Amino acid sequence: MQFRILGPLEVRSAEGTVEIRGVKRRALLAALLLHPGQVVSVNRLVETLWEEAPRSAASNIRTYVADLRASLGALRVVSHSSGYLIRVEPGELDLLLFETLADKGRQAAKDGDAPAAAITLERAAGLWRGEPLAGMELGAWAQARITLLDDLRWGVLSALVEAEMALGRYEELIVRLRRMLEERPLCERTWAQLMVALYHLGRKAEALVAFAQAREILTRELGLEPCPELREVQRGILAGRKALPWSSHHYTPPPSPATPPGRPLPHGVAGGAGAGVASRAGVASGGGGASAAAGGASGDSGGGRRACHLSPVVAGLVGRAAELGEITGALTRPPGAPGGAAVVALSGSPGAGKTVLLLRAAHELAPRFADGRLDQVLCGSTAHPKPVSAVLAEFLCSLGVPPRRQPAGVEDRAALYRSLLAGRRVLIVLDDVEDGAQLRPLLPGPGACRVLAAGRTRLTSLDGVRPVRVGPLAEESAIELLGDLIGDDRADREPGEVRRIAAACAGLPLALWIAGTRLAVRPSWPLARLAERLADESVRLKELAIGELSVQAAFAAGYAKLSPLARRVSWLAGSLPPEQPVVLPGSPDGVVAELVQANLLVPVEGGYRLDDLFRLYVRGRAETGEPPDRPHPGGRPTAVGAAVGSRGEADGDA
Repeated sequence: MQFRILGPLEVRSAEGTVEIRGVKRRALLAALLLHPGQVVSVNRLVETLWEEAPRSAASNIRTYVADLRASLGALRVVSHSSGYLIRVEPGELDLLLFETLADKGRQAAKDGDAPAAAITLERAAGLWRGEPLAGMELGAWAQARITLLDDLRWGVLSALVEAEMALGRYEELIVRLRRMLEERPLCERTWAQLMVALYHLGRKAEALVAFAQAREILTRELGLEPCPELREVQRGILAGRKALPWSSHHYTPPPSPATPPGRPLPHGVAGGAGAGVASRAGVASGGGGASAAAGGASGDSGGGRRACHLSPVVAGLVGRAAELGEITGALTRPPGAPGGAAVVALSGSPGAGKTVLLLRAAHELAPRFADGRLDQVLCGSTAHPKPVSAVLAEFLCSLGVPPRRQPAGVEDRAALYRSLLAGRRVLIVLDDVEDGAQLRPLLPGPGACRVLAAGRTRLTSLDGVRPVRVGPLAEESAIELLGDLIGDDRADREPGEVRRIAAACAGLPLALWIAGTRLAVRPSWPLARLAERLADESVRLKELAIGELSVQAAFAAGYAKLSPLARRVSWLAGSLPPEQPVVLPGSPDGVVAELVQANLLVPVEGGYRLDDLFRLYVRGRAETGEPPDRPHPGGRPTAVGAAVGSRGEADGDA
């Protein structure tokens, strides 16, 4: 039997097309096929099939499952205690075949085999017949999965373009690239690839016209200038250079493992779809010349060198001009000069948009660091932060030191790392830093290298660090971000509802992105519908979730990192009215500092206040019966947060 979901839903058997009758039955089958071989909970299925679920939803699903078994075979759909799964054999589902071919194509690219990569990636791209499950009305959970699949498809197309560039097939690429730009006109990488292809065909003037078109679209739609890498392509064309960014560096033989001190670091290569995940690490060309081919990092045979770069297109940055200017200004001035710093550390509450700002700042700074960039995600907000020894090992590999030649201890690795960076101008970008102890061994020492770090905690324990707090967006910026997500025309039709949604999201970019995405995948929804749901504080956090992404989960991770006393204080503070300042007199030292450093408690006139959405989170924990770690001797406070350090002590600690 053949199942096809990379386009309209189709089911075929040896006898021909298998008719799946009924909108709900088809939607149920689609939800299961989006996660083949995995149990899909009844709650997820209900969310997929109904916007407003009837009381009989679970019973209806059992009926639909029975009907599917009658059409597909009794053993196809399997019942489990929490839901259902569908069994598919190898080669039966186009989605699984696509993922297999994409992995093989990316591996061929990593191995430098351009012909094999081009053939395999072409086969993967050819499985797509249009939008996945086109014409079906599915819930937000299924739509999030479809969006992810489309991003994977785009990564395959971009990697295919690079493989064909390596083979010199520029003529054939022009049409493909123009079609890709019709689909995603804001993709700077694709504009750059089109410019490179035109340039290699001797069509220099057309390549420069393409840059002008890209700039006009980016300025009109986003109010942004082209990214540094795209500008570097333009400069390379004007200068008549042979090697250009976003060309085919993936298929260029890597340099020797040993890179002498003082020499530029090698150009990096990395997967566009994978940028921004916890596995990224390595060196990138300081001039933005890293090639972006989906498929991860490349390695050399001798030393395990791995190189990578940040995502070339950083979308969703709204209302951060002041912070961006502060970051770039500090890192481009000498540390002793006014406003200059060797280390800039961003911090903010969960979901504040630190990573987006970090990536944009890194791209703005890239041309200033001719010897390249090292970057790493340290997983500090998770239950298992990345060990410093492992980070240093990956950085040393990127600097040309194979694992077998690396010292074992953290101190020795850090000393070697600093010695290799001496005399170079490298930007070190560290995301999701847990604390100063995790960051300290990764600092490069005196010299021209600079560090740009981000984490949920304020890194106040390190000397010479320039802190930049990433707070909530201002109201107008929040409205602008929602407009970008749902379309300005739709936002302009209901400006009052857009303002209500922005207010309910409290300026938190994660909440705004989730709300905007939920509306974007439901174009028929009136904005008032979501605004009314978000107005109810008892369900607001549940509404601010889509797929695996949720504000509640982000706060849960931050809450888990707090000490027991800080948890109790936040629980008590959350019981106060939101407009009432939290006064925190005379208790153990450091608790206020802990909450302030975690960006969950904000100093205000007359005391403190909890982050608005975090207040709802801790209140929800209280309402579900979670008690403080030990009872407060005076009962529930009215204007005090209970047993914490004084305002003056806290400010000193924080």
